[in-house]
Amino acid sequence: MRHLLTTTLLLFAISLSAFEVVEVSPARNIIDATPDAVISITFDESVDINSVVGVGDVSVFGRWSGPADIDITVDGFGNTLTINAFEPFFAGEYVMVNLASTVSSLDGTEMGQGFAYGFWIRTLPGPIDLVDTGHLEVRLESETFIQSYGAYAGDLDHDGWGDLVVVNEVSNDIRIFMSDQGTFSDFIIQSLPGANKPSSNEGTDLNMDGEIDLVIGNTQGDVMSVVMGDGSGGFGPETTYQASQGVRGVCVLDIDGDGDMDAASASRVGNEIHLYFNDADGNLTEGQAVQTSAQGETAILAADMNEDGLTDLVIGGYVSDELLVLENLGDGTFEEIFPVDCGDGPWMIGMGDVNGDGHIDIGSANSGDNTMSIHLGDGLGGLSEGDYMSTGSFPLAIDFGDLDGDGDLDVISSNYSGGDYSFYENLGTGEFDNLITYDAEIAGSCALFHDRDNDGMMEITGIDELADVLIFLDQAPSGLDDYIDEALLPSPNPFQNSFTLNLPEGHGLTELILVDGSGKTCDKVSVQIEHGLFEWSPEVKSGLYFIVDPLNNRRLASIIKD
Repeated sequence: MRHLLTTTLLLFAISLSAFEVVEVSPARNIIDATPDAVISITFDESVDINSVVGVGDVSVFGRWSGPADIDITVDGFGNTLTINAFEPFFAGEYVMVNLASTVSSLDGTEMGQGFAYGFWIRTLPGPIDLVDTGHLEVRLESETFIQSYGAYAGDLDHDGWGDLVVVNEVSNDIRIFMSDQGTFSDFIIQSLPGANKPSSNEGTDLNMDGEIDLVIGNTQGDVMSVVMGDGSGGFGPETTYQASQGVRGVCVLDIDGDGDMDAASASRVGNEIHLYFNDADGNLTEGQAVQTSAQGETAILAADMNEDGLTDLVIGGYVSDELLVLENLGDGTFEEIFPVDCGDGPWMIGMGDVNGDGHIDIGSANSGDNTMSIHLGDGLGGLSEGDYMSTGSFPLAIDFGDLDGDGDLDVISSNYSGGDYSFYENLGTGEFDNLITYDAEIAGSCALFHDRDNDGMMEITGIDELADVLIFLDQAPSGLDDYIDEALLPSPNPFQNSFTLNLPEGHGLTELILVDGSGKTCDKVSVQIEHGLFEWSPEVKSGLYFIVDPLNNRRLASIIKD
């Protein structure tokens, strides 16, 4: 992507033996960065501006918003990169920042290894007890069973709305639902001729063209599939890369620090993982097989477990019932860190900082004993013994997200045989309680936390692989009539302490109330002027609210407290 670079202060060099990152903002693994977050990376000496202007030198990728178009300035004493994304990040998504190893100081000293770190974007307060607002067929009318298993909710066409890509095992294809401001109807089918029961998937930008590409695992095959996004909602032809039998998990990371995204896959039947290196044009090498001490490698994810700026791998061993951290050594190789036991048959794993200590923690969906387990990270690469929660029968997927907007990550499992989804609320300490069970039609196969309607609050989209439907879980309807009058729109919006409404003559209002996303009244005020500017200073916490006319049972406007 093109970087627009300016220099705001005189640069000067400080002669030191190393050139490395010493501070980042937003903080590593923070859960509540703002959607317009400015990213800063501070080095121990002045940075050479020419080393950060090339494609792949500095990149930012949001889990759902995709590759960010960014502007970079050099600030401070010439040792701080300030990165501004032109568009806001999506509520509740994980954002990854990546620097190439060739970023250098003014005296020419390169970092020598890549640097990556991530953070989460805040969600606004909302209820955890969502309602089922509808199901959407993934099949054509002429079809009977396509086995819709996995989904990806990225913005494929840069319109600011998350689209949905559904991966289907029996039909060997992906089906693309483009968002129409949060609603979905028709879909586009793209065949995957080289696939064999495609399933797990992850979005990335392999060729650094600013579009979302997809990496897809094949559960009954020995290849990993890749399709390149075209920026309009479509994808180019499938390319396959050799793995070994039973590719159950895939992930993306910069293995070798050269600034472009590489990939890794986990093969349960082949009992190994494979590494794929990017040639900088989006082409991957054939898989490099790596045997680990885990047995039946099934789940795999990428995260910096020891906080050295290098992205590590975490493996779930389906046969050995363990989680294994592979430390990235920065040269394209990995070293095992002592494994930890988890439940029976870890099928999928997820990551996030659940207890607010700044370290990545791991959650595992344990298919054989109907549990999820949470393993706290120590920031050194180690994981704790599991804290276990009961789920429905045969949990095979897990996801983290801040559903209620209280600044910590909640968790959900998808339960195939139970035909449901098990949601647990984070109590703020990394402990989970308040189980809510959401129903699928037949089989709970996958569930995603994402802001589907761009209201800043989190929703859940579930997938049922036997009914072949998408299940939309949303905040309960307010029961109010929407009545939007331009004259009544609040200003400023967002507000900090107070806002005003310009009330027209004959407005007919006697009282206004402020309600949150769950419908709870948070403030109310009497209206005692006939017309003109009406100022309101509600004492409420940050979040999304609605201004309501209770006399006529109508919602007048939405407003955000910053």
